[in-house]
Amino acid sequence: MPSRASQPGKTAPKFLQDLLRLDPRSVVPNRNILIDHAPQFDGKARSGPPLVLDRGSCKHEYYSHLGCCNLPRLDESAQQDTCWKVAACCRKCRLYLTLSIDYPESGCVQPCPNRDHPLHHLRHTSTDTNPSRISYHFECSNLACQAHVHVTYETPVLSKEDILVLTDPQALTRRYEQVLEATPDREGVRQATPGDVFFRFKRYVSDSLIERNARRSFPARNKRFMEAFGTDCDSILHRIGFRMGEDEKGEEQWHLPSPKPVDDPDSLRPMLERLAIELQYLNDEYCASHALPNPSRPTYQAAKWILPMTKFLDATWIQPKRTTREYSSLAQDINQAYKALGIDPEMQKTVDDEQLIGIYKSRWSDSSATGQVDLKTALKTLGQARNSRYILDTAADTVETYEQALAWLGADATQADDTIVALYGVKLEDGYNDPMTKDLARRAISLIAEHRKSEILHSWLATGEMTSKTMTLEDACKHLEIPNLDEVAPEMIGFQFDIVREGKPGPTTDKAITVVRKAMDERQFGQYSTQTWPVGLISHGNTCYLNSLLQYYFTIKPLRELVLDFDRYKYDLSTQGAKTERVGNLHRPEYEIESFQSLTNDLRHLFERMIRDRGPAVKPEADLVCRAFLKPTSPEADTTSSQQGDEVDVNMTSTESESHPASVAVNADDSSTISQTSSTTLQGNAVLTPPDTPKAEKEGELLAPPLPPRRPATPSQQTKTNLEKAEEAARQQQDVAEVMEELLTRLRASIKPLGQDPQGEQLDQLRDIFNMRIVDTIIPEGQQPSTKEDDFTNLMLLPPYEPTDIYSALSRVLDLHPEPEASKPVNVYKTLKSFPPILQISINRIRLGRDGKPVKSVDRIRLEETLYMDRFSDDEIVLAKRKQCWEWRRCLRSLQAEKETIQKTDTGIDGPSTLDAVSAWLSTVSECDTTLLEVGIEPINVPESLPSDLQQESALQRARLTIIDREVKELEDKIVKQFSGPEFEKVKYRLHAVFFHRGSTGHGHYWTCIYDIQHNIWRLYNDEKVEQVNRLDDILSAETWQQGTPTYAVYVRDDTKEQYVEPLCRNVEELVDEPMPDAPASFEPTPETTAPFDPTEIAPSSIKVEGDWDKRDQPTITTTPPLDGRRLNHKGAVTKPEQKPKKKPLLTYRRARRLGQ
Repeated sequence: MPSRASQPGKTAPKFLQDLLRLDPRSVVPNRNILIDHAPQFDGKARSGPPLVLDRGSCKHEYYSHLGCCNLPRLDESAQQDTCWKVAACCRKCRLYLTLSIDYPESGCVQPCPNRDHPLHHLRHTSTDTNPSRISYHFECSNLACQAHVHVTYETPVLSKEDILVLTDPQALTRRYEQVLEATPDREGVRQATPGDVFFRFKRYVSDSLIERNARRSFPARNKRFMEAFGTDCDSILHRIGFRMGEDEKGEEQWHLPSPKPVDDPDSLRPMLERLAIELQYLNDEYCASHALPNPSRPTYQAAKWILPMTKFLDATWIQPKRTTREYSSLAQDINQAYKALGIDPEMQKTVDDEQLIGIYKSRWSDSSATGQVDLKTALKTLGQARNSRYILDTAADTVETYEQALAWLGADATQADDTIVALYGVKLEDGYNDPMTKDLARRAISLIAEHRKSEILHSWLATGEMTSKTMTLEDACKHLEIPNLDEVAPEMIGFQFDIVREGKPGPTTDKAITVVRKAMDERQFGQYSTQTWPVGLISHGNTCYLNSLLQYYFTIKPLRELVLDFDRYKYDLSTQGAKTERVGNLHRPEYEIESFQSLTNDLRHLFERMIRDRGPAVKPEADLVCRAFLKPTSPEADTTSSQQGDEVDVNMTSTESESHPASVAVNADDSSTISQTSSTTLQGNAVLTPPDTPKAEKEGELLAPPLPPRRPATPSQQTKTNLEKAEEAARQQQDVAEVMEELLTRLRASIKPLGQDPQGEQLDQLRDIFNMRIVDTIIPEGQQPSTKEDDFTNLMLLPPYEPTDIYSALSRVLDLHPEPEASKPVNVYKTLKSFPPILQISINRIRLGRDGKPVKSVDRIRLEETLYMDRFSDDEIVLAKRKQCWEWRRCLRSLQAEKETIQKTDTGIDGPSTLDAVSAWLSTVSECDTTLLEVGIEPINVPESLPSDLQQESALQRARLTIIDREVKELEDKIVKQFSGPEFEKVKYRLHAVFFHRGSTGHGHYWTCIYDIQHNIWRLYNDEKVEQVNRLDDILSAETWQQGTPTYAVYVRDDTKEQYVEPLCRNVEELVDEPMPDAPASFEPTPETTAPFDPTEIAPSSIKVEGDWDKRDQPTITTTPPLDGRRLNHKGAVTKPEQKPKKKPLLTYRRARRLGQ
């Protein structure tokens, strides 16, 4: 039998915390934080709901009622007749709390706290309830203490209805009018306020509690009484003890309540005492809400806080007569400030600034929002009184100097840069990622970086990475003890890093590792040709997942071809208007479709660069990032936001209909020198004509020929704001499948529909790539099954709670299982009615931890390189085999639960070993009986057969574990072999891509691995780096921190894989810059008879000079269509408009300029 101390209960601090937080009027059964026990977690689920305060519970502010308290004297110890009591009332809800402690005659031998029991351990014993109060009784589990603790909550004497009757404005007006009507000639009659009602009521009640008060009645028609109460409050007065009577003259009189003396137990006196407190609180609340501001005093009342305190005496001549009052007010404010911080008057002169701020910070975290405002005001007052800039800065949360920055972060000058960055993260978490806190924290980091001249902090502010630009590769290798980097194998470099980190931790080591990693990456990428290797994507800061997603979409051949040839598939809003079809189960308005089409255009430009750029990496446009993560806004919202100035315009106009600068003149001050060409020219088949020639301001100044129209490299300030918002949205986004689904939906909304399904959903080319039809078979308890069909683009797996494989993870979702969200017991299983060309499987990694907060599941899910989906098809033979597997799995779970019950104990060793240890100890107990008798203690009576019985039970458990292991092995073999054979290998999928994540739920990094089926290699796409994967097991069985956690797996149908995936699509644009033969040394200027070289006559296009170089006096200058006519077709090939064939060498722009000079 468990001891009393081991039974559920609460220690004294926890008991006090729950006591002060409990609101008994808002308690639901089994969720009382004071008496109910916290739910237990058995490894699978909680035993009940969590113990939390219910919504609507009052956040009490208790104030003690000293007249009803019996507190222990200083250093008083508990005795058998001890009875201590404390009474308090909440200012907000007026709930009355009484806490008392006493001791039974058999207890109090060694009351807590003592050396063996430093705290009371209180267990709930009983509860007493009635309509107006509830009492909880507790007992200390220490047998030598046995303290009895009683907690009583009493509801307010005045209910909300009573207060409304007393203070209703219409009722007060009616009472005033009745007094005037009854006594029109009576002077001094005025309408009472709620404050008057509370004040007069409290006075009547207080007078009734005074025993020596001889006058205990007053006329019922008393003017002040009738103004406040009239006749409609009689029922309230009668309930609390007022009596109506007549005097000797026969006039009606109200008699005050007559409680018994204090020594005589009576229920009326405690009620009246509580009522007096309630009325005082109600009056204070009314006065605070209706108080007028203090009248402003001219001159020095405001100026005394602006001038330094040392100059206060010098300024008193302004109004000498008021000097005494000003000094008195100032001293009073300072004393109140010390009192707010809990500093005694005698300690005011001994507390220095550091101690004062320490007291302020210690009280800050335990104060309410109102209390924090009062603390800050008090600290500011003391800072002004002490003329302490340190205190004032702490109170104002300003960060202007290096010292202020360190103080605000809670750091000191000796801490390293990486510690400063860590404190930055702690500060943001404490401030719940408040934008103002974030700005202030970055300001603090910037000041520290400037003062220390720290390149690490400057780099972190600019890029988010703590790197330095000054360390060379040679210095890095020397610091890392690497004599020759060329001789170190890439797979062994990580071990060297770990060794150095242990021996020389710090920012210098991190900096050296970063430099060496970068050098090794550059050398490794140099092995690949730009023609045969994909390009990476440079991150915008928090867009690593978007980069992985874009790389994945680029490898899907039909999707890539559709995006590259978007003009062919683009939905025409101008002629067709808004779509009638739904996309993503929603009707999309025109402004959304327009924004989504801009996104598709951005994606087309990115795909074109990924095909033709020389690499090794390209950076997605800021607009693409914004449109991928932010929701488009309606034109009305755009108008509102433009007027307000603080909203972000996400619905940016399509770049296809905007004009972009094609060339910029040398003199950028003249806006007329900017030649703009509509980017729609790049996508049509019209004949290209060069734009007009810009005019130069200075004679003879040569303008640069027009470059191909490019999208702006530097986003506008508005786009930068959008980019920051998009990065924040990317950082907060945890649902990988939701991002992929949303991006695919936006692409689908931008193209022409091919029709619609019976539910009104749009049919299109992109939907056909990923869409699968799933049938849910619903089996209610005791009813006939029913089916429901729906379309999905991915399969969502449940978070794993133990290492498993992809087949088992799919079975958890698709096989028979109870539906947790159903209103009644329902079992569901799923079958796939159609299989998509590309099967997307989302591996959910987010689950709730024991504290109710989301945590990341890192248990391994082994992926299969080849996946057979026949076992989940809609076939009767397959279904029969699946049902047999369900039964086997049920038995398997039962056996595993039994094994866990036997093996898992609180001692940390398995059950049989625990029984053996207990049996061995019990065998030695009899040897101690003699010793116990010698000291006067009764011997321990242990049954003689108990040790042997435990040994026998241990042997039985070991035998049972052997049987369980054998049965588990047999069941697992049956499940594996159930779907083996060629008849279950017809629907074959090949692993195509895997998304990985490293980090936790709040932060981390994404990358993806994609299989190149044409070249039979795996590549790792990690932002700007694209590397070959040498170990396939790092992808299929990833479980270490370095390998990451798979969060998304993509499979492609084996029979159509060549048609749907093509990871490598490169057609690198070659630079056209042929060398020009050297001119003769005797080159002379052209004779004056020849027209001078006038650059303004050349059209702003590509410049070619043809002819024999020996005939220098007859240069021939011709123009060709600009290179901006190039574009990529849907196959990735470069197409050009017709132009004249080349002759002779090409003269480049710079050489032509030298020739013209």
